[in-house]
Amino acid sequence: ERLQPAQHKEGGERRDGAAGHVAQAMHADLLHHVLTAHHQAGEKIAMAAKDGLKIAVVGAGNVGATAAQYAAELDLGDVVLTDVVEGLPQGKALDLACCAPIERFDARITGTSDYRDIAGSEVVVVTAGVPRKPGQSRDDLIQINVGIVKSVCEKIREFAPDSHVIVVSNPLDAMVY
Repeated sequence: ERLQPAQHKEGGERRDGAAGHVAQAMHADLLHHVLTAHHQAGEKIAMAAKDGLKIAVVGAGNVGATAAQYAAELDLGDVVLTDVVEGLPQGKALDLACCAPIERFDARITGTSDYRDIAGSEVVVVTAGVPRKPGQSRDDLIQINVGIVKSVCEKIREFAPDSHVIVVSNPLDAMVY
């Protein structure tokens, strides 16, 4: 099943109002499908690994925090939430860890701005990038986010070279091409 972005009257993607919520819902749906598939594969890997998987999420914004929470709630393994904004991933990780007793998961969630902490991750979910601003063209967004995703991929290659990488940064089609 193919997800389609919400369309603006002129044919461009909308990110404001209800359409913005549609786009967020599409990201959440995509993450659900991808992480569920990795969960099924991860169950097999986790049975072989004594301590389960290590999952890194690069980008601690709304999509990244949601991915980290979902991975933790599925008990896929320990989650490392990484972002270049110092304090953001640490705070989000603390917030998510507070959910553990209520949601009944025991995954350890840590926040960091140091890519060395993703070392040993079997799965890395890349959500890093800037959101599209009102009036900003898709081409402008591509120019910014290509640089961010390239930089993140270089860090992944350095610190988690054997990981499976899932990219959900916008614009998604350009980031995964």
